[in-house]
Amino acid sequence: MKDPYILVIDDDREIATLIQITLEARGYRVKTAYDALHGMGMICTESPALILLDQKLPKKQGLELLKDIRAMPELGGIPIIMMTGSGQPEVVSQAIRQRITDFIIKPFDLDLLVERVAKWFPPPSNNDLFMSHPAT
Repeated sequence: MKDPYILVIDDDREIATLIQITLEARGYRVKTAYDALHGMGMICTESPALILLDQKLPKKQGLELLKDIRAMPELGGIPIIMMTGSGQPEVVSQAIRQRITDFIIKPFDLDLLVERVAKWFPPPSNNDLFMSHPAT
């Protein structure tokens, strides 16, 4: 079994890269996708431990992808944190109906992002890192 990872789905490559660097510095394994189709393909290939999902994506919005993920029983339990530039009540309401795990409003503080991620997927401890790569 592969190490658990976080999947960041955001069409803004700079934001996705910043999130990836920030989380990897805290010991997480992170993968990125820049649209919903690529993200869903990655999810179906190797289920992530947590998804950071942007609401505004090209071709298919984050809410639509959230609905697709929740419709698949084998993926339904994955924690999903929606990143959105607005806290519009209708977006929040729809996301709650689709069992969103958490929200974070853009622009966000990276420490807040790390805190929200750790709430649903605790970072690996230093001992875990040593155990996965024993000395020879």
